Amino acid sequence: MQKPWLFIFTHSPFDGRQAKEGLDVLLATAAFDQPIQLVFWGNGVYQLHKHNQPEQFGLAPVNKQLAALPMYGVDEIYVDNSKHPVAESTLPDARALDKDGLQALIQSALQVLVF
Repeated sequence: MQKPWLFIFTHSPFDGRQAKEGLDVLLATAAFDQPIQLVFWGNGVYQLHKHNQPEQFGLAPVNKQLAALPMYGVDEIYVDNSKHPVAESTLPDARALDKDGLQALIQSALQVLVF
């Protein structure tokens, strides 16, 4: 079994282009049948809110790309909801993750990319 690529999103959708660029890299990696684990950590959790409108700030929305994750086989999705609970998430199947769980994911990953 291949080790997964771990993508950790730490920026909000209003914090520049990191959210969009990170999802572009994630989807490209997944398109080559690489196993993916995805974590929304800290302010990155705000990317999951259904009512984000980053286009008001000249930034690309990520909701459509998030909706495409299952088509790319990305189903291991984790959320740090200890500090930033999201009531209306675009990914309702995301699992809660604590710091120890994040550390375990990092240690078991082939590559770790942080956006």
